[in-house]
Amino acid sequence: MDQSILKQTIRKINNYLTNEDVIHPLFIDVQNYDELESIENTFIMPKNIMLNANNAEFCKPDFYPNFSLLYNKLEKHEKKDENFFLLGISTFFKLKGRENLIQNLSELINTSIKVHLVVFTYQCAQYLLELIERDNRLKDWIIFTNPTNFVYEKTHLYFVKPEFCIETLQYVDGISNFAEEIERNQPKDLYIKTNKNSTLYSNSLFGVTDITTAYEALCLLDNDTKKLSHSLGTVEQWGCAFNDFKVYKSWESLILSKIGDVKSLAAIFHKCFSSADKNIIWLYFIALKLYQVDRNLDNYLYLVIQNSDSVDNFIWQIYYSIFKYKPTNHFIDDDFIQIYKQRKQLLKDLGDYKNIDLIRFCKHVEAQKEQALYYLTDNTRQEKELIIKTINKYRLHFNQDSLIKILNLIYPDLANYLEPYHFVLKQGYELLDDYFKQYKYQKVLNYIDSEFIELVEEQAREREYNKILQTRSAILQTLQYEDSLVYFIDGMGVEYLSFISSKCKNLKLSQDVSICRCDLPSITSINKVFLDTLPKQQQDEVISEKGLDNIKHNKNNITNNDYKNFSIYVIDELEFFNDTLNKIKGILSSGKYQKVIIIPDHGASRLAVLHDTDNKIEMQEKGQHSGRCCPISSENNFIDKPEFATESHGFYCLANYERFKGSRKAEIEVHGGASLEEVVIPIIEISNQINMVEVKIMPEDGIPDYTRNGTEITVSYKKKATVKLYFTQKVKNVYVKVEGCIYNAEPLDEDGYYIVKDMKNVNQSRTYYLDVYAGSGMLVEGNIPLVVRKESAIERDLF
Repeated sequence: MDQSILKQTIRKINNYLTNEDVIHPLFIDVQNYDELESIENTFIMPKNIMLNANNAEFCKPDFYPNFSLLYNKLEKHEKKDENFFLLGISTFFKLKGRENLIQNLSELINTSIKVHLVVFTYQCAQYLLELIERDNRLKDWIIFTNPTNFVYEKTHLYFVKPEFCIETLQYVDGISNFAEEIERNQPKDLYIKTNKNSTLYSNSLFGVTDITTAYEALCLLDNDTKKLSHSLGTVEQWGCAFNDFKVYKSWESLILSKIGDVKSLAAIFHKCFSSADKNIIWLYFIALKLYQVDRNLDNYLYLVIQNSDSVDNFIWQIYYSIFKYKPTNHFIDDDFIQIYKQRKQLLKDLGDYKNIDLIRFCKHVEAQKEQALYYLTDNTRQEKELIIKTINKYRLHFNQDSLIKILNLIYPDLANYLEPYHFVLKQGYELLDDYFKQYKYQKVLNYIDSEFIELVEEQAREREYNKILQTRSAILQTLQYEDSLVYFIDGMGVEYLSFISSKCKNLKLSQDVSICRCDLPSITSINKVFLDTLPKQQQDEVISEKGLDNIKHNKNNITNNDYKNFSIYVIDELEFFNDTLNKIKGILSSGKYQKVIIIPDHGASRLAVLHDTDNKIEMQEKGQHSGRCCPISSENNFIDKPEFATESHGFYCLANYERFKGSRKAEIEVHGGASLEEVVIPIIEISNQINMVEVKIMPEDGIPDYTRNGTEITVSYKKKATVKLYFTQKVKNVYVKVEGCIYNAEPLDEDGYYIVKDMKNVNQSRTYYLDVYAGSGMLVEGNIPLVVRKESAIERDLF
């Protein structure tokens, strides 16, 4: 404050105080606390009484002053030699608005008083000048400490309920103390601990914001909160976060402490949802909302959080946001595959929360008809069932290759089951390759193709399996049982071999498969006697597993005809083999056994159930096992022997899909007959894989060429594509698959070398990709590049 102005102001106040004819208060308008303090300190003496508007006798804690009490005190004061200095009054007037301020200042300056009263106003020059304009006589009763430069710093008030005050911020205790704080420190923001509401001061010259909720308090404590809508959390959720802020001073430090680094939000999704703590999950949701733009989230997670308006909706959007993408015509591009895999992992990581919106999602996805497949996963039983129902309903929209391609993405286990299995090396096995490829596809899609019926009936007449397959007993006589455990599985045919091969590879298990035929009729009582021929130790330790057979026969599984109308029980079969192979892995890992030998009794047929046709010949005896076999009558009093029946162990066994009358119909699968799926069985020797098998590919007369993008070979009209393979350890039953065609590999004299000759479909100048299999169907390595060039093209290049 300019010293000359200060001296002049003090002189005017002294003149006023010594004037005994006083009838008006004297107003001193100051611009800041330094000015106020300089003047106030000059007049601190016994005869001068300093009154503040918030003195306890006029103002209760957290209340607006009662000015009637103040004025009454002044009116009744009788000591003429005492003077009053009144502070803080104008800032209280401002709290109630402009009109209130001007009216009260006008009434006060025009009041006739008996005492000397000096009123300090704070930054009220513009309002006081307004009064002077109305009544020019008042200019003698108003002093401006800085009459040429009125600068006003506006304070914003926050009315904070006591329960939302924490030590992170400095608070004024109650409305009663706010004016003094403003005049002393002129803060930009003033936080007032109060139970009052801003509606009482709707016309205030100060900006006033109520802080009556935890969300509003958090907006004060961390400005990032303002990026979040209040609707993103419940009262309880915001309250929990507010309590955490008593320890952690920002969202970032709270999130870091509770869930992890905000730079790695995608990576900690599983951690948060596995916690089963709803507040942790909500905090994670808030973290995504706060940092979705600033941080690198996975694409799908970013899409989900953009679409989410609550933590519950966030879970729903993990399901639903995939509908933004529309694969068509069985074409799945790399972008969709990436998004799909991200979503699938998120759904898997939801843990117990994944079932919250599952039913609702499945209703939405069913409306997509055949396109539903692209949005389903194998994370839940319900989705697996819907996958199978969808491909059953819309089977005409797929072929086997396109379906397997889709299932490799959405339900790999089912894709592995449907993958054709190559019954290698032995002449005649081509029949099995084709038969079981078609059988599995029709089983899963729950229908029978008329051409396949012709194949079944052809085999029912010819029974080629008798020529190409050994009996189970013949195979068992060749096995080495030392350090081995026998694992008997009831109801297991060869249809599961491609699935078992894929699982063995994942579990790092080696397998050696022998294909044979069971005894007729294909029932357990006839086909379990082989156990008595095993070495005594194996008989004593054999594990007998009926879980698969129970799946095929358990009517308790049939709900709402789902198992009858759709082959959804395949889900249970695949889970059975997953569990079984994991158990076998555990057995081998224990070190007690070097090998586990899986031996089934018989297979079973779904298509015989779907065919649902009785044999027309009336038999003396009733059919058994859903009519797939029938005891031969001693009287032999029937017209003719059925065309498709074969005799064995006192039974007639049907090799087509008919059934003898008199037996209760099976509703899932059946056995007892002589169809290939009932008769052809595998014997699988499983052991731990000692080392990873590696394969190298090379030209027939050369070594691998690692300088190019894959090994290079040449072909011509006379020279068919031929490659040589080298394996890093001993293998057998080797074959390669190239664009759907399978070629057997013949062993060479050199140890570890095989040759694949005359690959007829490898005949163009381009790069092909080979899958190499060994050990009866196990993929050793896939997508091996093979560069093919035509000799004629090479000759042209030379010239």
